[in-house]
Amino acid sequence: MHTTVLSSLLLATLLPLGLATEALAGNDNRPPPREPPAEAFAACKDKQAGDTCQVVIHDATIAGQCAAIPDGRLACRPDQPPPHREPPPEAFTACKDKQADSVCSVKLPDQTITGRCVSAHDSRLFCLPEHMPQPPRED
Repeated sequence: MHTTVLSSLLLATLLPLGLATEALAGNDNRPPPREPPAEAFAACKDKQAGDTCQVVIHDATIAGQCAAIPDGRLACRPDQPPPHREPPPEAFTACKDKQADSVCSVKLPDQTITGRCVSAHDSRLFCLPEHMPQPPRED
C-alpha cells in the first residue's frame, strides 16, 4: 500500500517536469508549472538544448531531452508523459472541503507529505506534493 501511494505521488510529481517547459496559454486558473526536480537540472549539466538525457529518480529511469524552462535553465524533459494514474485516495481526502491552491498534507505510515490542492482530470481536488517524497528507509 505504501509503495502504491509513493508510486502514485512520484508520478504526480513527475508530470510537472513535462509541463515545466511549456508556457501556459491564457488565464484558465491553473497554477503555474512547478520547477523540475534537481535531478532534471543535473541531467543537463554541461549539455545543450536538444541533447538526450536521463533522469533517475528512485527506481525509475526517465529518458528525455534537455530543454530550457522559462527562466532559461536547462532541464531534462521526458520524451513521454507519465502514464495517467489516479492519485491515491489519501491525496483526494487531503483536499476534501478545500479550495484549489490550498495547502494540504498526506499522512503516510512513516512521513507526512505537504503540497497544494490541484484539480485532477475530472475536476476533483487532490494534494500534489511540493517536493519529491523520499522512499521509505530500509534499516
